[in-house]
Order: sequence, then structure tokens, then C-alpha cells
Amino acid sequence: VICEYNPFHNGHLRQISQIRKTFGECGIISIMSGNYVQRGEPAILGKYERAGLAVDNGADLVLELIPPYCFAPAEIFARAGVYIAVSVGADALAFGSETGDIAQLRSVSENLRSDIFAAAFDTAVKENTHGERSYIKIRSDVYRGLFGEELPGGPNDILALEYIAAADKYGLDLCAFRREDGFSATQAREAFDSCDNEILGSTVPDNVLQALSDRRGRIAERNRVFETMIMHRLLTLTADEMSGFEDCPYSLAARLTESADESRGVGETLARACTNKYTYARIKRVLLNCLCSVKKGAYGKLPEYTHLLAANAAGRRYLREIAGKTGIPIVTKPADGELSGIALTADRLYAFASGKTASDAVKDKPFIL
Repeated sequence: VICEYNPFHNGHLRQISQIRKTFGECGIISIMSGNYVQRGEPAILGKYERAGLAVDNGADLVLELIPPYCFAPAEIFARAGVYIAVSVGADALAFGSETGDIAQLRSVSENLRSDIFAAAFDTAVKENTHGERSYIKIRSDVYRGLFGEELPGGPNDILALEYIAAADKYGLDLCAFRREDGFSATQAREAFDSCDNEILGSTVPDNVLQALSDRRGRIAERNRVFETMIMHRLLTLTADEMSGFEDCPYSLAARLTESADESRGVGETLARACTNKYTYARIKRVLLNCLCSVKKGAYGKLPEYTHLLAANAAGRRYLREIAGKTGIPIVTKPADGELSGIALTADRLYAFASGKTASDAVKDKPFIL
């Protein structure tokens, strides 16, 4: 399972139950975003704590989808997650989506990878000279014009299409589950932000509710520190410097620097900088690229390692079974590992914003149940 668990909720609990009913005796490996998530934000809880809660609720082994892949666009996020899954010996990828129909999703994925779609999409992008439409809108319009049907637009369907493309490349089997209304990380975060423990308690398991309640003040303070760090970058970098970061063309870099000069915080900057072409989510990811110094070209690489974040007895047995046979290293002690500059920088910033020292980023240990 490629996941974020931001936070772990009852829909995730249901997914784990569905996997065990479908596959019987199996090991569930959760490849989880680290301290940042794909929407371009710091995770609500740190990676080791979220991983521990996942194992407490039924996952066997949690490995990290490291920065910058965990806060990259859907295609890069999915490709990196699938690559880690294959590298550690997974034989099937299970995911939830709004559609939940693997045959339909595979058909759409194949259409999106066709030469006819690629040519039409490229032409439409070139014609979008003034940025009237976002890439997502262009893709949807081109798809409808070519194939006479709507492109699935749910966030999990969009990720599912990228999972299928990556899984086909690496020969990984797929299993889709339909997501049920009423269980979402967005709903859980909104309930947390509004201090509505009644809704939050109906959305997440008890141990997740407790962890979130215990850290409410600390999470709010951490988010304020992150905003300050991001504004510092925006106010001290030139547009030329910013355009050297991944997914940040000069036109967007100029909008961001100008917007920051006229704003009192990240929220105002985002509101000023957003356009049809440069969406809110994309800009937030770009801000993390700037903060963590993710240079252009980073998305073209694959993860060089993964971290062990949590495991139960079954997960530990599997780790022993695959020792020395994985396609990439599984780092169990970050302090001893060869960490990449981006991932280490990102974790140091997360530790500092969370009220720790930057050096604490490599001192945490996996959660073992």
C-alpha cells in the first residue's frame, strides 16, 4: 500500500481488513510518505509516530517514501512508491479510489499513455499561451474530446491512474478497492483544526485520536514556524534563484517573489500567486521545493533508499527474509545511513519546526511492535 496516513483513519483500517479478506495470509507493507505529504504540507504527525499508529492498527511493515518524492506531483509520487514496492519484493499493489473499478481505470490509463493523446495534449499545452487553463483542465478537456467520456477526477482516482502506469512498467499486480464516503484524511484534519473531537473520534481509531489530542498545541506552533521559514525563503531569494528549483518556471518564481513582497504570510502569498495555470496545490509543492532546496532534475531520479519506520513480528520476519536481496537499501538507523541531501535537509527542518534540534532528525528509531 502506498499511503500517507495523514492521519490514519477508519477508512485505512477498513482497507487493511479488505486486503486480508482478499489475499488471506499475506504481509502488508505500507510505503508511507515521510514528514511531508503530497499536498505540499508537513505531515500532521511525524513519520515514526504515524508509522507506529499504522502498525498498531494492522500494517505489518512501514517503509518511508522519502523527500522529495513524498511531496512531488502525482506521477512522480506514484512512480517512486511503486519502485520502492518492487525493490522490496512486493507482488501486488492495493489502493483505494473513488471509482474502485480496476478495469475502467486501466482502460483510462492506457488511453492517457497512447500516442494520440500525447500528441493532442502537447498541442493543447502549446496553445495555452496565456495560461487560461491548468494542466489538469487541459488534460481533462483533451481526454473528453478524444474518447467521449469524462476523465476520473477524484484525487485518489488520479493517483490510481499513475499507480497503474508505474505498476505496468515494473510488472506489479494491482488490486483496487472502492473508497466509502465518511472516511477521509481531509475530514479528520478539518475536525482536528476545528477542535471537534466528536467528529474526529468517529473518523479515526482511538489511539490516533489520543495522539492528535496530546499534540494539538505543538502542531499549531510547528505550522507557524514552517510559515516563517517559507516566508524567509520567499523574501530572500530572487526569481532567478527560485526558478532553479524543481517544477518552478521563471514565470511562477516571479509571481511568488512579487506576491510575497505584498503579503503578510504564506496564506496571502498563495492567494495572490494562484492562477488557473498555477494551482494552489502545485504552488505549495513548489514552496517545499524552495524550502528544502530541491533543484531541477530531482524528479528524474528514483529513490536510492528507504527507511524502516515501523514493524511488527511478521514485518521483522519479512525483513530477515529479504535481507541482502532488495533493489535499494532499507536504512534501519538513520544516524548510520547515507542520507541524501534533500531528505536530510527536509527532516532537519521538520525536527526544528517541531521544537527539537535539527540533529534530532537522525536520532529517532523505528517503532517495533
